[in-house]
Amino acid sequence: MILKESLLKFENFTVLNTVCHYNHGEDITREQLYSYPIDIDFDILGHQEEQMFKIVVSVKLNGENMPGYTVSALAATFFRINGDVSEAERNGLLQYSGLQMAIANLRAYIESITYCYPLGKYTLPTIDLNDLLSQKAQITVERNSNNN
Repeated sequence: MILKESLLKFENFTVLNTVCHYNHGEDITREQLYSYPIDIDFDILGHQEEQMFKIVVSVKLNGENMPGYTVSALAATFFRINGDVSEAERNGLLQYSGLQMAIANLRAYIESITYCYPLGKYTLPTIDLNDLLSQKAQITVERNSNNN
């Protein structure tokens, strides 16, 4: 197969804020760590005329500060869209390809900051992107209805 390049071009990834620590306590296993709640949010921001966009993703693991890792990370992934695309195509590129890349970048970063901790590296689980987009749409609808 011949590779067809995407119109969505990765530009940069940057970490905006991080807190990561290991909370000693009762003996904890990796399996318990992976049962902790994960709060994830994102925003897609952009400059339409210049076709420059950034996707800001935040992740909070173990907000209850139970034994094990507590991680809070905020990062931005920057993209450019090369070529003329419709609004629907642009939204599809950003919501599916761009958001997946942004989450993957943050996943790799969290692995790198946790690998020396007692339980080894922590890897964000695979994410149901359709569900995440659906939850975000619902939150947006609720916020807009509360502001009216």
